[in-house]
Amino acid sequence: MSKKQVPTSKKLLWWSVLLFMAVGAVAVAAVFVLRDTAPLIYLIPASAGFVTVTAGFYLEKSKKENTAGGIVHDTAMAQLKTNPDEETEQGG
Repeated sequence: MSKKQVPTSKKLLWWSVLLFMAVGAVAVAAVFVLRDTAPLIYLIPASAGFVTVTAGFYLEKSKKENTAGGIVHDTAMAQLKTNPDEETEQGG
């Protein structure tokens, strides 16, 4: 049994979330070291914007794939027509 490969878009989404958390931790640490809230003003919104844009592209891509006429939907329907008795795995 082979291991399923995680799609690149999902990897990008998770890396952007991890980057956001790391930047947040560094910004909070910088506030304590510098005794100034300027890192919170610039770093947090910039990294939050990056996560928002990444999530938006990922959700749009998923929506297009999983609707009628999308790659994943059409492949699943073709598999159901050829093998109606087999259970198909749900992908994410």
